[in-house]
Amino acid sequence: MQITQRSQVVTVRIDDIAADWEQWFLLTSDVHFDSLYCKRDKLKYDFEQAKKKNAGIIIAGDWYDAMQGRADPRREMDDLRPEFRRSDYYDFVVTESARFLDDYKDNLIMISHGNHETSVITHAGTDLTERLVGMLRQDGSPVCKGGYGGWIKFMLIFGTRKSINMKYNHGKTGNAPVTKGLIEASRQATYLPDADVVLNGHNHEKYIVDQPRERLSNKGVVYEDSLWFIRTAGYKGGYIEGEKFSVEKGSPKPTGSIWMILSLHNSKVKMNFQTLS
Repeated sequence: MQITQRSQVVTVRIDDIAADWEQWFLLTSDVHFDSLYCKRDKLKYDFEQAKKKNAGIIIAGDWYDAMQGRADPRREMDDLRPEFRRSDYYDFVVTESARFLDDYKDNLIMISHGNHETSVITHAGTDLTERLVGMLRQDGSPVCKGGYGGWIKFMLIFGTRKSINMKYNHGKTGNAPVTKGLIEASRQATYLPDADVVLNGHNHEKYIVDQPRERLSNKGVVYEDSLWFIRTAGYKGGYIEGEKFSVEKGSPKPTGSIWMILSLHNSKVKMNFQTLS
């Protein structure tokens, strides 16, 4: 994979694709790495599976919990992992994140902002995502820094050229206990005509939704394709443990990432998705 970035578009180019080619990608968000309730064992297991599959890893915001800075009104020190309860909290969480992700530096494609990272920029004037990506790139990772929203273009070369366009946005839906955020997805379908996949996070829900579309080619041929909506739940628990914010939401949330599998069969590119629970 060749990974490049221009403005808000990250391009993943894969050349010389042969028959029966297959490539896996791990889609995730909302890790909340420094939270006491981050399911580190599960995170480690899933990332190890990605490494074994030589899968690309895409992190769509809220890698950090990052709510325990002195100027943050959400501060609750009891929710912070003990090793991060120190005066250089922001510096240390970046260093520890880079240390964890170093084992997967060759797999990382993008780490983007979530609302927890943008809140730190507002309250503390430092960009934790920028710092993390900078450290990983210094160590040889191809990882790119994404914004709160943007695009990832998968450019596949196999005699001809096929592009898969992924729109990512960390998300703005609140708790949404009934709709799980699908109302937001319905709105996105109206203004994202060039997307093949839409990736959201933020509300700690998880779903894979296939929306068929009727299309008209440049040659006047009517055909059908699908717009896929993916929402990743992440790795923060807390409901069973009695964490205040989780309990106030009223119900447990799912955890885990989602696999995206691109494959080539009979000269046609196919997309499949699987949940990691």
